[in-house]
Amino acid sequence: MRSYSGRNGKGINLVELIILLIVIIFVAIITLSKLVDFSGSADRTKCDANRELIAYEIEMHYAGILSDNPSRGDWINSLTIDGVEPDWFDAGVVPTCPSGGKYSVVKGEVFCDYHSDNLK
Repeated sequence: MRSYSGRNGKGINLVELIILLIVIIFVAIITLSKLVDFSGSADRTKCDANRELIAYEIEMHYAGILSDNPSRGDWINSLTIDGVEPDWFDAGVVPTCPSGGKYSVVKGEVFCDYHSDNLK
């Protein structure tokens, strides 16, 4: 009979296999948590870009109204997000928050109720 009292150089034992599985699971957990963080960061960046685009289109539309009728200077103060028209945008739709937030417009500034701070 052969003695199995030490490593004979063939394969791995159960303890090594368990340690390898623990390391793989640990790396997978870290990787997945980073992917979730990147997804949230991407949504935030897209929301910021959408709000900048809406603010820009409001400004361009406001400039057109003032050039046609300078007495309408208070128009931008009374604008709400419902007053933003889809035809102001190339895609023909008003951009929305990718996280499901709702945009609001106050004195020409665009806010998102999901991403609580406004753009400066």
